Amino acid sequence: MEEKKLYVIGIGPGAREQMTVRADRILRESQVIIGYTVYVDLVKEFYPQAEFLTTPMRQEKERCRLCFEQAEQGRRTA
Repeated sequence: MEEKKLYVIGIGPGAREQMTVRADRILRESQVIIGYTVYVDLVKEFYPQAEFLTTPMRQEKERCRLCFEQAEQGRRTA
């Protein structure tokens, strides 16, 4: 059975240097990174291996749906 992975992480208060080491490692190992467009744009350049799916402000339910869909497909998702 394929292991499904979904990580819920924070990228810190805005600068990549303020992100935890563990959060950075998870993002480097992720196939898909999903989040609020403004925040994802702050870190996108550092994780070229990932596909990025974003939604605008106040679309939390849609972001959650995207996360579960991607993880269900067996993609390592953050």
